[in-house]
Amino acid sequence: SLEVVDTQEKITFGPGEYRIYTSVRITPPDGFFTAVKDVRPDVAVDIYPNPTFNINDSRISIEGLTSIEFVVLTDINGMTIPIQYDQNGDDLQFKYNGDLPAGIYFVQVYTSEKKYVGKLVVID
Repeated sequence: SLEVVDTQEKITFGPGEYRIYTSVRITPPDGFFTAVKDVRPDVAVDIYPNPTFNINDSRISIEGLTSIEFVVLTDINGMTIPIQYDQNGDDLQFKYNGDLPAGIYFVQVYTSEKKYVGKLVVID
């Protein structure tokens, strides 16, 4: 229990600190979070060579890859870069006209069941 002696007394809180006082016990509907599960992909996305000098030399390999709906390449700022590819079984070969500036890119491969994401680093 809490005994309030002075209702005008100031309480100092640290950044992000808060307290809730009530006469009713509160239990969150899903309990209290004490940890966060580590999400691990169930399928490995391998991009090689990585880092690369030329994206046309890179391949992406996804175990058990079936039919692809589309592939999206984005830079670190989220800008979409138009990309073409050839599929050969579990492998994709990129086809890009032009020079891709050095940087970090994300390859997103969409199938009817899943979305696969891999990171590609292009260097000078």
